[in-house]
Amino acid sequence: MHINLFDSHVHSDNSPDGHSPISLLCEKAVEFGLSGIAITDHCDINVYEEEQFEMRMRQSFFESIIAREVFKNKLIVSPGIELGQPLDDLASTERALKRGAYDVVLAGLHYRPGGGEDFYYIDFTKQDPYAFMQEYYEEIYRTVAWDGFDVLAHLDYPLRYIEGKWKIKMDLSRFAPLIDEILALLAKNQKALEINTAALRRGIGRITPTLEQLQRFRQLGGRYVTLGSDAHQSECVGGCLQEGMELLTAAGFEEFTFYRKRQPCLLRII
Repeated sequence: MHINLFDSHVHSDNSPDGHSPISLLCEKAVEFGLSGIAITDHCDINVYEEEQFEMRMRQSFFESIIAREVFKNKLIVSPGIELGQPLDDLASTERALKRGAYDVVLAGLHYRPGGGEDFYYIDFTKQDPYAFMQEYYEEIYRTVAWDGFDVLAHLDYPLRYIEGKWKIKMDLSRFAPLIDEILALLAKNQKALEINTAALRRGIGRITPTLEQLQRFRQLGGRYVTLGSDAHQSECVGGCLQEGMELLTAAGFEEFTFYRKRQPCLLRII
């Protein structure tokens, strides 16, 4: 069993789909034996409503700072943010980033670019999932090229719905060249790739990214890898991080990453 676990992707009830207050998330993290957690509440830029998101982001940051002090002898608490679709409105993205002195900024895609549909509501039986994934990876590449974040979250996020919800098995090998470009650019820009364990709990039956993708990231010079449960309720904090550590070790890494003041900190896998 691995020790020294850090959950770098956790949502509180300040996210629209979160269910637990930050204090309870921290209590569960201590109970689980984690070294730390990052509170990375959602800020989906394409549905950015100034008043709502300002309130949510301020509250998340404020509560994270309080929790950091309350739990300082038990747990590292890092205020963070998960930017969704950051390229949809770069002015709003920049405003969001200035709202708090975040320790870590995640970037990901939950909607189609340009104000499109939430992946959750797409019926993938009525369109070509391979064409969709091509579009998705191309936007991921553009997001990585933007370079205004620290960690690329859930590389294969749409599979939660394509495979998990709609039971359509995908062969991602056809996207290998494009995924290589994404991983190479992440490595070149010294950004982190996230091991996201939520898919193991949500119907896909495996952690994302794959072992092969992690190995390829390392071969391309990638150094920084974070682990995140993507918990939206307290009982999922730290979920499957042990399995994530096993995957990271199998890929040849000897260290994992968490962030303080937006700088990567490396810890040995123990």
